[in-house]
Amino acid sequence: MDAPRPPRWRAALVAAPLLAVALPVLATPAAAATASYMDVIDLTFPVDPARVSYSDSYDAPRTGHVHQATDIMGPKLLPIFAAMGGTVTRRVATDDTYGYRLTISGDDGRSYSYIHLNNDTPGTDDGQGTADQAYAAGVTLGARVERGQHIAYMGDSGNAESTAPHLHFSITDPAITDPYGTHARNPYPSLAAADDQGDIPTASAAPPPAGEPPPPLPPPPSEPSFSDVNSTSVHRTAVDCLADLDVTEGVGDGRYAPSGEVTRLQMASFTARLLRAGGVALPTAPPDAYDDDAGTVHEQAVNQLVAVGVIRGDTGESGRTFYGTVAMKRDRMAAWMTRAYALLAGQQLPTTSTDYFRDDDQYHEAEINRLAEAGVVQGTSPGLYSPRTGVRRDQMASYLARTLAAARG
Repeated sequence: MDAPRPPRWRAALVAAPLLAVALPVLATPAAAATASYMDVIDLTFPVDPARVSYSDSYDAPRTGHVHQATDIMGPKLLPIFAAMGGTVTRRVATDDTYGYRLTISGDDGRSYSYIHLNNDTPGTDDGQGTADQAYAAGVTLGARVERGQHIAYMGDSGNAESTAPHLHFSITDPAITDPYGTHARNPYPSLAAADDQGDIPTASAAPPPAGEPPPPLPPPPSEPSFSDVNSTSVHRTAVDCLADLDVTEGVGDGRYAPSGEVTRLQMASFTARLLRAGGVALPTAPPDAYDDDAGTVHEQAVNQLVAVGVIRGDTGESGRTFYGTVAMKRDRMAAWMTRAYALLAGQQLPTTSTDYFRDDDQYHEAEINRLAEAGVVQGTSPGLYSPRTGVRRDQMASYLARTLAAARG
């Protein structure tokens, strides 16, 4: 089983100065102001902190005012989650001066605002997106939201259109007064504490907004993620991408064991993690499907894949045998990846009349040809697929990464 990876470090800098929501013109800080506006409060970090950067920009100058918020820089359409549970008391229906934005009156008596939400139609920066591309389904005015619930998508709407996508996150607290005489609380100390303590969204694989595929695979780091994956390996990019997506963590000591064979149990865990990384919601309490995987770290993943239809017909005579310690074969892998693609893309892989390989005339030939047409699989030599050969860990990385890339178009 893969060992834990070292923790990611939070980025310390943000991009160039940004426009922000206009606030009243304020004078210099009042001498008698209290410092409580900097105190740490209990909240959940509103995005996946591994994919963003942020810094303490509370006093940063803006036109006619100071910032009084934290800008969290990240990719467009990054899911945003409620830092605190409460009631939606503002949900702007159109992209106005300050863009799509939400305010949630929190259970703790404070108000939390999420500003500059996405305003673009799929795959563009046209500013023509509707509220369906800004807010998560069911997040309506007056709705109840829970802490950590998916509520919106990151963007650059309103007067942030000329800046990089980011979340302008602010907190209003009637119990404190900041140096500028308002009830604005500096979010940065609380965000940093939540990040450091691991109080982060647990449902980070939120579905994409209406009509929008998930973002593309991240570029690989300049250095390999694992010491035993050669920089010249054809599978290196795929291995690095899966590491960045937390689909794989290696086998410990900074190694990946690329030539190691993948068992069916291990393949189930890798596939389940890929689906979550691609935005597929897997059941948290699926029915138990097999008897021979009981007590393994992979049992939950196997049950989840059975529940969503990725694994089917993989049984012994009793119907309760998974043969999880057997090596994953290339033909069965093709069947799993075809079904995983359908979940990731929301549609089936296109069929093809092309017969790519002459040695796969068996049960999974159709799936193998469809994956070959999509560029997910390649043969072991010209015209040969070697369907009953076991899958190695480096090959597995390429299968998974290509499936996700194909599903994202």
